[in-house]
Order: sequence, then structure tokens, then C-alpha cells
Amino acid sequence: MGRFFATLLTLGAVVSGCTTGEQSAAKQAQAEDDQACQISGSSPGTQAYSECRTRLAQQRTVPRTQTEENKYQNIDAKMQLGVPPTQSSPYGR
Repeated sequence: MGRFFATLLTLGAVVSGCTTGEQSAAKQAQAEDDQACQISGSSPGTQAYSECRTRLAQQRTVPRTQTEENKYQNIDAKMQLGVPPTQSSPYGR
């Protein structure tokens, strides 16, 4: 019974560590976007600032989408060549 709780606590620590890392990265990105928009002359609360933040957020998502598309194209090409698929981590490692 004690091992079960120890395992559960360890799992909880790992999961919360991942969430904290993701939250930290999101906060970092928000701070960088805020700084970039203010350096360009936009002030928080203005339409120009809002448009700047939206543009930067969209630019951040495009590379991820392109990377995912490239991954699927590579898989399709390998399958056409007869290369069997490999088991990969869902975390991209």
C-alpha cells in the first residue's frame, strides 16, 4: 500500500513539473511579445498593441503547424518506399 502512494506522489510531481514548464514557456513568450510590441511603439490597451500581439501569436503557431505537416509528409514518403513506421514519443523526443 505504501508503494502505491509513493508511486502516486512521484507521478503527481512529474505531471506538475511538466505543467509548470509549459506555463513558464507561455509566460516567457507573453513577456517577449509584450516587449516586442512596446519597442515597436505600441502601448498596452491600444488597437495597435492588440494587433501586434495577435500577429506575434499567429507567427508562433505557423512554424509548429509547418513542422507537423513536414513530419506527416516524411511519414508518407517513407511508407511509399516501404519503410515501416517506427514508434515515436508523443512528446517529440
